[in-house]
Amino acid sequence: MVNGITELAMMKSDVLSGMDPVRLCTNYRVNGRTIDRLPYDIADAEPIFQDLPGWGALDGDTIPDALERYIRHIEEAVRVPIRLVSTGPDRRQTLERRSPVAAI
Repeated sequence: MVNGITELAMMKSDVLSGMDPVRLCTNYRVNGRTIDRLPYDIADAEPIFQDLPGWGALDGDTIPDALERYIRHIEEAVRVPIRLVSTGPDRRQTLERRSPVAAI
C-alpha cells in the first residue's frame, strides 16, 4: 500500500494504443548511481526505460493481453491493484477489473 491507497484507476490507455514498444521509466541514473525514485534535482537524472510490447486499437469492451501485461507490470512496481481502466473517451469505456495484485 502506498500512502494508504488501496486501488488505482488507469486512464488514457487508448492514447498509448498503436505505440510499439510502450516505454516505462523504471529507475533513474544520477551521478552513476541507479535510484528508484524521482530525484529532487532532475537536471542530471537520466531515465532508465523498460520496453514492453504495445497493443493495437482498443475496442472499449475488453483489455488486450499486451495491455493487461502492461497493467500488471505497473501493479507489481507500485504494489497496488489497478481496478479501473479507461479504454476510450466515453464513460462506458471505463472497465472494472479484478487484479491478482490485490492480495499483496
